[in-house]
Amino acid sequence: MVLHRAFYKALDLLQLSDGKNKTVINRDDQAGYRLDTTYTHKGRGVLSKDAEVTTRVDYVNGYSSVLQTSSYHIMETKTMPQACVGVVKASFVYPKNPSQHASDLRMLEKHLEFAEQLDNKEFDCIRVDGGNENPRSYEPQFLWTERHVTKGKLCTEVSTRHSGGSYLNRVELQNGCQAFAHSQIFIPSTLNGSNYNANGLDKVKLEQNLEAATDYYIDRVDGATCGDSHTRLLKGSRDEYASHLQERRDDLLIFLSGSKKAKEELKTRNSTRFNYLTEIWNVRANHMVKTVGDKYLFLLVPCYKADCCADRKNTLRSPFGVTMECQSACYPFQYQTQQGHGEENVISALDFVLVTIFHLKTV
Repeated sequence: MVLHRAFYKALDLLQLSDGKNKTVINRDDQAGYRLDTTYTHKGRGVLSKDAEVTTRVDYVNGYSSVLQTSSYHIMETKTMPQACVGVVKASFVYPKNPSQHASDLRMLEKHLEFAEQLDNKEFDCIRVDGGNENPRSYEPQFLWTERHVTKGKLCTEVSTRHSGGSYLNRVELQNGCQAFAHSQIFIPSTLNGSNYNANGLDKVKLEQNLEAATDYYIDRVDGATCGDSHTRLLKGSRDEYASHLQERRDDLLIFLSGSKKAKEELKTRNSTRFNYLTEIWNVRANHMVKTVGDKYLFLLVPCYKADCCADRKNTLRSPFGVTMECQSACYPFQYQTQQGHGEENVISALDFVLVTIFHLKTV
């Protein structure tokens, strides 16, 4: 644990010195905000001479009525200001998986308020909180590799803290400030009428009500103070790219962890998609630095191999017309790593990060 904290201290020194060429994000899912009750706000007292008229009964609907915010804390560096973003999603409407997170991040990059901090950066420095975005899981690794290639990244680094250490992430401060901002706000899940009809639960009406509740929540909580900045709240991504990632996800999971028979069926059923997934996964194999271990760190750097995707950049394209290419021409690239350390040794990982980025800046 001590070594891991030292590793993050060194990452702070490395990543927060200059943000002009880096995307530095601390990402986490905030605890869900439950509609129809203020039970989840019981820890946030307010000063008032009037008696409260809303109870804190632990009421639970028979349908999903939770709004969850994915917090993106764009960390302050010596050259770039802090920015706080919350992507609000109703659990019934939006899936909670790495593919949705990927489409949300793409949406934020296109947003004018955050383009300076997120778009056209050579380095991705991403800090996550484990769970379904753990950097050692295959789906997040695939999606970060896909971004690494389609965005032409020089280095992609995704890290997570040790078990029980997430409270050290600055994004937790953003989560707390937002929780304080929505404290004592009561939002019903029936703003447009009952979610039930003669046949039972009306899913169309429920989605309409959840969208209305999301709009109301954003209207009330948007602009919550977080340190020297304010949290900007947006709805989750539901554009064509988001739909594509969700439609593709079942095939992606088969490709990553399915049986040999299932993979062969996928290859026969959709050979174009299978070939694309294979190309991305091959880039992961070539660019992934395996000497640092994969428990806390996922690191991608250009491989400089003659047979990598750079030599085929005119023929290999993503489904959305983005040419995939390595950052620069391939040639042999040798690096030094400490010997005798275990794969999960964070000092060895830090040593490699420092040496690698130094070389990449001077190549």
